[in-house]
Amino acid sequence: MAATLSSGTLVGGEFIVDRVLGEGGMGTVYLTRQLSTNRLRAVKVLSSKVIADPKARERFKREAMAGSLIESEHVVEVIGANIDESLGGAPWLAMEYLEGEELTELIGRQPDFILPRPYVAIVLEQVFHALTAAHRAGVIHRDIKPENVFLARTRRVGAPFVVKVLDFGIAKLLSESRPASQTMSVGTPGWLAPEQLEHGITSPAADVWALGLLCYFVFTGARFWVRENEENASVQMLLFEMVMAPIPTASARAAEQQRAHLLPPGFDAWFAKCLVRDPTQRFADAAEAWEALEPILQSAIPAQNPNNLAFQAHPPADLGQANPHSALRIGPNVTNEGLATAHPGLTGTGPLVRSSKTPVAIIGAALGAMVLLAGIGIAWWALTNTNTPSPSASSVYPSSSSAAASALPAVASSVPSTLVAESILIPETGFTMDGIPIRVGPVEVDRLEVRVAAWQECVEAGACDSNVASVNVRGAESWSVLCNWPRRIERSEHPMNCVSRKQAEAYCAWKGKRLPTEAEWYLAAYASGGDVRTYPWGNEAPRDGVINLCGAECAAMLRASKLLQNKEPLADATDDYADTGPVTAFPKDLSPEGLLGLGGNVAEWTSTDHEGGKVRCRGGSWLSNKWSDASKDVVFAIDPKERRANVGFRCVK
Repeated sequence: MAATLSSGTLVGGEFIVDRVLGEGGMGTVYLTRQLSTNRLRAVKVLSSKVIADPKARERFKREAMAGSLIESEHVVEVIGANIDESLGGAPWLAMEYLEGEELTELIGRQPDFILPRPYVAIVLEQVFHALTAAHRAGVIHRDIKPENVFLARTRRVGAPFVVKVLDFGIAKLLSESRPASQTMSVGTPGWLAPEQLEHGITSPAADVWALGLLCYFVFTGARFWVRENEENASVQMLLFEMVMAPIPTASARAAEQQRAHLLPPGFDAWFAKCLVRDPTQRFADAAEAWEALEPILQSAIPAQNPNNLAFQAHPPADLGQANPHSALRIGPNVTNEGLATAHPGLTGTGPLVRSSKTPVAIIGAALGAMVLLAGIGIAWWALTNTNTPSPSASSVYPSSSSAAASALPAVASSVPSTLVAESILIPETGFTMDGIPIRVGPVEVDRLEVRVAAWQECVEAGACDSNVASVNVRGAESWSVLCNWPRRIERSEHPMNCVSRKQAEAYCAWKGKRLPTEAEWYLAAYASGGDVRTYPWGNEAPRDGVINLCGAECAAMLRASKLLQNKEPLADATDDYADTGPVTAFPKDLSPEGLLGLGGNVAEWTSTDHEGGKVRCRGGSWLSNKWSDASKDVVFAIDPKERRANVGFRCVK
């Protein structure tokens, strides 16, 4: 059954269709009238393609009734479910018909999207009541999110609404009913726990993860993941943030959103226990999570009777016009907006769902962990390296996002950037570069690579381009998850990457400086003092942890995120960073004059052009898996318009 049912159609021998309430990628929701009771019901009719074989059909009837096992008035009542052979074998599910609105709609109508504290208490208590009852009944929701929290009109005196949690059992049903060969699951990536994305494993702890995110949303009116709040964020960028990047505290993220004052004392610790990537370390279920949250809620929201918060609050505003169309729905209309273009020959992701109410949702995500991260079409592109002025192939790869890669340590630097000189004067010196005697200098060179925090200041001053949050190398756009800007708290001291040469020149000009020529860069790194050395620190080969190149952490991150499946790590290289590190994190990557980071972290732009319209860059990067990339003998040739995740810069004057 694919066509929309017309008014008067009988579904399941019991429900007469009146009109369509909502449509989505997997079916349609209809307003119907039940013949035996003469009451209005919402009936969800799914495509017959969703459930094909007889065993799947039996499982549908069993799983679709999961909601009826839950003893809570805050769960939508399931009236019946079956397969209608007269409709081509289409599965249907009949539920109570609700009038009201989604939680997202209520919050969207509030000034600055801040829900009044009495409403916060009502919503959270009733949501946790529903999930506690579900977990006790052995039912896991799998797709807790604001769009599945419905605020229905109630006849209860003094209560502004009654919360109803929608779609119990449906996500589980649909994901299990797909053939094993299909790498598809149902859910919303911004709310799914890592084990759901990676292995398809669910337990009550998966719902706890989503409950933590839901509570943050209810308190602040903002979604926790940075990429969920960005209009054009791609799915793989969001998943990288969820699965790979360090998770900041709730208060740190709220501070970024200017909403830290909305979180109650004690919320950070509670939230952190919900958002542990290891499900065994979370609250075991909704009951345990509520037991820890309730005193935090009571201290933050005084009530006459703290044991019955839900019905003591006086609503500050009316619920608004009844919205029966929102009561039960498949989801917003599906669109492909925001998805990166699939690289030819590689498999793309499922459709990304967007609407004015739902920033990011998905129907069709990867069942095997980071398949979505890989599915956008990933390629790494070779820079050209050389031992002579004419480069031949070496590799430089795209870049890093405001979130760090897997489990990066909190940054600790032994050389605070604010306590030493910003630049160092290198005297005029004669030396031989690429077999040619030259004399260069004097030149004043920035001690450090340009930091994300410094770039942010330039953007705020209107002197720098804000279009630096993505990699623009054709076929490698998915590497944009590794770009370090927009600035995040945990990345403010990392080197600025994903900038073209022109953008780097604009920053240096704002500072009254310029990019170094290749000869000036070579002087600072290898030839200061007149004696040419192999590496910035001397002639000794690097040791483990001296510079930031691609060690075990980098290779593991690239494999886990599907950015590069066969990247071999630099032998015996462990530096604690999977991609960029803070600009002062490697104090041994130090020139005799005190310049830091010339050997690794990011390769650096120069102002010297190369044949074929390329530009010469110097220094190794976090993606280099050869010690020699940090040496005087290697040069990289890059298109000056490209923004790469492993290329940054420093300025001179």
